[in-house]
Amino acid sequence: KQHLLISYLDSTIMGKDEWFNQQCLAIRNLLNTSVECVYELSEFKKLTEAMKMGLDARVRYTKMVIQVNFVTLLKQKPINKITVKEICDMAEINRATFYKYYADAYELMEKMEEQILSELQAVMQESIKEGVEMTLIRILEKMKEDGELYIALFSGNGDTTFPMKIFRMCYAEFEEFIHKKYPRLSEKQRAWIYVYTAQGSSGILNYWISDGMQESAKEIAEFINQLIDSTLKNL
Repeated sequence: KQHLLISYLDSTIMGKDEWFNQQCLAIRNLLNTSVECVYELSEFKKLTEAMKMGLDARVRYTKMVIQVNFVTLLKQKPINKITVKEICDMAEINRATFYKYYADAYELMEKMEEQILSELQAVMQESIKEGVEMTLIRILEKMKEDGELYIALFSGNGDTTFPMKIFRMCYAEFEEFIHKKYPRLSEKQRAWIYVYTAQGSSGILNYWISDGMQESAKEIAEFINQLIDSTLKNL
C-alpha cells in the first residue's frame, strides 16, 4: 500500500508551488518510515485534493495582492512607467512569484481585462432577455462595484481602447436583439448600427467612469437607451 501511495505522491509533485511540493515530500518521507499505513488510496487522494484547495486559495490571494497594487500604481503613472520591481515591492512579494503568473505589467493588465470581459459577458447573458436598458443597468452596476479598477483601466494611464473592447464583446449578445428590432436591414447594416451606437455609448461610458461614476447606473443606462432609440426610431 505504501508503494502505491508513494507512486501517487511522486506523480502529484509536478507543480511550481514550493509550499505544495514541501507538503507532499513531508508525507512521502513519513510513508517511507512508517511501519503501517492507515490510508487507503481514495482517502489519500482526498487529502492531496484538500491540500490543492489550500494552494488554490494561496494563488488567488497572491494574484489579488498583485492586481490591487498594480491598480494603485496605474492611478499614479502610465503603464509604460510601471516596473515589475515596483509592483513586487508594493505587494511584498519577490519577482519570481510575480513571473509565475505574468510576464510583465502589460500581460497583467491583459489578464485583468480578460477577467473583466468574462464577468461582464456573464452579466449580459443573464439579463439580455430583460431588454437593452436593463442589461445596460446590470453592466453599469457591475462596473460601479469595482469602480477603482475601472477608473484606473479607463484612464490615459491604462488602456484607452478598453471601452470599445467591452462593446465589441457585447455585440454577439446584442446582434440577435438588433436583428429582431430591424428585420428589414441587411447583416452589414445591422453591424453599422451597432458600431455607430457603440462608439457613442463608449464615449459616454468613458466620461462617466473618468468623472468618478457620480451618477447612478440607472441614470446613465436610461440616457444611453434614449439616445439610441431617438437616433434609430426612423429606421
